[in-house]
Amino acid sequence: MCLTLFFWSITFYKAIRLVDWSSVVARTSVSGIRFEFKFDPLKLLQILRGKRLMFVGDSVQRGQFESMVCMFDASIEYYWAPFIVESISDHATKHTVLKRLVKLDSIAKHGKHWEGVDILVFESYVWWMHKPTINATYGSPNDVQEYNVTTAYKLALQTWAEWLESRINPERQKVFFMIMSPTLLCDENCYNVSHPIQGSYWGTGSSTKIMDIIDDTLQDFKVKVTFLNITQLSEYRKDAHQFMGNARASS
Repeated sequence: MCLTLFFWSITFYKAIRLVDWSSVVARTSVSGIRFEFKFDPLKLLQILRGKRLMFVGDSVQRGQFESMVCMFDASIEYYWAPFIVESISDHATKHTVLKRLVKLDSIAKHGKHWEGVDILVFESYVWWMHKPTINATYGSPNDVQEYNVTTAYKLALQTWAEWLESRINPERQKVFFMIMSPTLLCDENCYNVSHPIQGSYWGTGSSTKIMDIIDDTLQDFKVKVTFLNITQLSEYRKDAHQFMGNARASS
């Protein structure tokens, strides 16, 4: 989570002109890779003053929200919507990934909470990937069918795109979409790993098909949506997997 927050942060801050990308430095040493960048927290506070920043998505977004709240005393909100569109998993605490039913063309119930928010940061991935198929409705609310996840994800993003184009004022609102945080499927093989993965690598925990769907959808947008791509950089950091932190804490 910390690594995801780091890569998300430098991309997000650059997008709202809080960090000069040329000031981000990667230094290599025997202990691994160390990143440095200049960040102006006072400038962020100035930008957020009198505005609302909302993270929309699953527990990955909750992590970003909690990290931001810890750093800044500002109006920062979190809205639970693991599929972005409506589903039977929309209760903030009473939900399970094992029983998924997504309403691919329904978003109004969520959308009314997003209207008027100055900065919206969306993310949706992990909850889609529990199985290769997912139960969903599209058109008739009573017609439940089994969809391939990639097909369902594309339909959900189209519903989201239509909502944005009809409800967002690009003159005063900024919209971001954070692509997947790698699941980095990891077990005991992560023990004693102290260096990033070297060479060309793409983990099994991230779907290139989902990334392509997001990219294609954003290309067709009439509303500007800034793409926060933290996936590839995070994929290399097997040494920073959350599993390791949990293992150390329990040992």
